[in-house]
Amino acid sequence: MACIFKRTTHSCMGLPGRGHRDYHLAAEPGKSLTDRGAPARSTAGVFLLAGVLASAALAAMPGAAAAQVNGTTPGTLTAYTTVLSAGFEWFITGDDNGNCSVTLEYRKLGDVTWKPAQPLLRVEHGLWTHGEDPGNLLAGSLFFLQPGTSYEARLTLSDPDGGADQRIVGFTTRTEPRISPTRILYVVPGAGGGSGSQTDPLRGLAAADAIAQPGDLFLVQPGTYHGRLTVKHDGTVDHPIVYLGVSQSGVILDGDGGTTSVSNCVGLISRRYVTIQNMSLVNCLRPVDADSSVGITIKQCLIQPVNQPLEVQGIRAAISRDLFISDNTVLMTGQWATIGRTGAYGTGGYGILIEGTGHVVCHNTIVEAWDGISIPVTGTAVPACITSNVDIYENYIDRASDDGIQADATHHNVRIFRNRLLNSGSGVSFQPAFGGPGYVLYNEMYNNRIEPYKFHQETYYGWTQETSGFVVFHNTTFCNRNAWYESGIWRHGKFRNNLMLGGRTNTPSLLMDYIEVGADFDGDALNRVAAYPTLVRYISVSYADMPAFNRGTGHEPHGLELTPAALINAPTPHNPEWNYTDGYGAAYTPADIDLRLAPGSAALDRGVPLANINDGFLGSAPDLGCYEFGVALPLYGPRPPDPTTSALELPAAPLALDAEPNPFATATTIRFELPQRDAIALRVYDVRGALVRTLADQEFAAGPHALAWDGRSAGGAPAAPGVYFVRLSRPGAEATRRIAMVR
Repeated sequence: MACIFKRTTHSCMGLPGRGHRDYHLAAEPGKSLTDRGAPARSTAGVFLLAGVLASAALAAMPGAAAAQVNGTTPGTLTAYTTVLSAGFEWFITGDDNGNCSVTLEYRKLGDVTWKPAQPLLRVEHGLWTHGEDPGNLLAGSLFFLQPGTSYEARLTLSDPDGGADQRIVGFTTRTEPRISPTRILYVVPGAGGGSGSQTDPLRGLAAADAIAQPGDLFLVQPGTYHGRLTVKHDGTVDHPIVYLGVSQSGVILDGDGGTTSVSNCVGLISRRYVTIQNMSLVNCLRPVDADSSVGITIKQCLIQPVNQPLEVQGIRAAISRDLFISDNTVLMTGQWATIGRTGAYGTGGYGILIEGTGHVVCHNTIVEAWDGISIPVTGTAVPACITSNVDIYENYIDRASDDGIQADATHHNVRIFRNRLLNSGSGVSFQPAFGGPGYVLYNEMYNNRIEPYKFHQETYYGWTQETSGFVVFHNTTFCNRNAWYESGIWRHGKFRNNLMLGGRTNTPSLLMDYIEVGADFDGDALNRVAAYPTLVRYISVSYADMPAFNRGTGHEPHGLELTPAALINAPTPHNPEWNYTDGYGAAYTPADIDLRLAPGSAALDRGVPLANINDGFLGSAPDLGCYEFGVALPLYGPRPPDPTTSALELPAAPLALDAEPNPFATATTIRFELPQRDAIALRVYDVRGALVRTLADQEFAAGPHALAWDGRSAGGAPAAPGVYFVRLSRPGAEATRRIAMVR
């Protein structure tokens, strides 16, 4: 039987021919397809290895009509990738009782042995009342893959009520964007003109954009570039247009204090494959606006917007696809200590706010935001753009007054892993998750003032948003209140190997008084504060310890009770009786804590093995929490300079040099900018080449400098009127400016 399954769903507005569901592959049994709409580095092929369609199987069974509703008919299988992960969505019909399952295995292309992974999550179907039903499917992910590598995944579907199928999906992970220029051009501040050569650089970023074509690398020289760069040309996936600052601190894009929604340093709306790298974007409401964009890279930049509540956004990209945002420092404008959540809603704004599919957000530092990283819908009842297949990892987020990472109103395969969330209202928010899975893996969260996880339903948009589908493994959290006080309802969450600590006295460590349908806890650890007799209160029943909790509920057969002494240095966060009328108080720094397991800790070798998650653990079993004993910590925040950039062996960048006034009567000011700290010589010569005066011969810091020449020689005598040359030199580069003295 040759069947082809298709499905009509939302698409991302503003992206021609490319919505989230355009990632799907409609595969005929026995044939293969390639997702031709996907970028070249994230293709995925699908073919059916062996399958038994439920409809055929049920037709041969006695009582087939009665079993038809609960039996499963497999449909379209979707595969997609990021740099380190792959995700799958397998749509089905039937399975009204929700007991269909899909196992997942994987291997590198060419290998023989299949490796097990976590099974796909049965996405809850039929729960949703507000028009955002995710559909009838199972979804899940592979983790910790190698970039730019081809794999196969084997997915096996089964349903005890009838229906079975097995398919093999071929896919290739993406690579981090690289700079491979076909043309190198130079840019200095100015208002137009120039050819782009070293000796005749383009004057101003608008002049660069006017001639930009795929593969161009614009080397942006030190200086301040005022106003908004509105990019009007596109690159391609293999040949992006790159604007590369030669010095992050020295290349400044200044938004001139704008406070409207179009106040940006860089406007990338509807652009494709453009890179902004290694510069400072400052002094406006939204330094980067990349709505409706594809393949944009923002890397190694300093982002510092103006001080406005909520509307301020460091990097914004609504309804977008395949963004790569990495190694940036985003300095927002919150007031953690004194205001926290007590001031105007949204104090500090959003550090990074994006939505859509295929995004990677990694190695950024974000400080003093309302939400550090936010990937929600933009407020519509039914999202214009489905947010799935997003990786957020190895970021350092400090003093986020609301959420460290907000993944509200997202759908499938949103992966939040290996982040450090220090000082936050809530650590991670899925409020709601439209079916999931939303993954929260290996994150360090300390000094959460409200809760580590915000999973319960939200009524902000005018309805009760159901929220379902979480996978929470190997996190270490220390909240100043309860280890976790869940104040609402969520559904279908799986928790394994987490360390959850709290500091509040006279209350249970884990407090959940609502019925959380589909909750599944095992291998987690809690602490007891000040000998309080109840460790867990769950659905209005108190349990003295983990064994009692297991006997009463079936949860936590491998659960553990421990103290903060299980960690190397985990002081109880201050003011555990904090309430919403207070500011948050003093913040902690990474030097104040060390949440690795102490030698001899009770949490060593106590975890549950999880295929593709904690493979390669060092002891007899995985350790609890986010750090395996003896393994180096992740590198949170920006990495050292990108070796792929320095490996370009670019020509030495020209030095910026000017004199004002010119001509001059008695004195002139020589201005120059350096891309990095360097030893320079600044000298004045006459038309014969004779040295008149050495103005400087020493080391200067990166950035702009100004030195005056008073029109005198080295001996102090007035120089004669005429033409002179000012020469700025450093190893490998020099610049000369003609000046004229008139009397």
